[in-house]
Amino acid sequence: MTFPESANAFRETQSSVNLGSVIKDKAPPVQTTVVHQISHFVVKDIGPANWVLLEHASDLYDASKWNGKLEAQSFLNADYISELEQKEGGPQQIDWLKSRAAREIPTTQTWVNLSHALTISPPAKKPRPLKVRVNATYTPPEKN
Repeated sequence: MTFPESANAFRETQSSVNLGSVIKDKAPPVQTTVVHQISHFVVKDIGPANWVLLEHASDLYDASKWNGKLEAQSFLNADYISELEQKEGGPQQIDWLKSRAAREIPTTQTWVNLSHALTISPPAKKPRPLKVRVNATYTPPEKN
């Protein structure tokens, strides 16, 4: 499920600036931004109208672990396991998926009105290419 950024209770952004490198090496400061977002949920109950009870990680800082756990669970389907068993290194990949799927992560449940969701998608049955976005700001020193 995705929610509009203005109403997404399952997203938190952290920003920081590393000033230590400026003092030691006279290098420019480095700004980092980390987005913690829960994007995988377990539907526990369906209520009246558009309400659903969703289970998710209780701490947004566990979002990547939680998302990885549910994603691994969705990949442990008969078709994908059969495909992996035919590949070199497949049994190790299956073991890795099982270990991720078995992670213990504290959870909580939240009632959500689905009319606020932008999209709802079923879990993936095969891994999709990983997308990583890096935002970096660099201000070169002024030349005298």
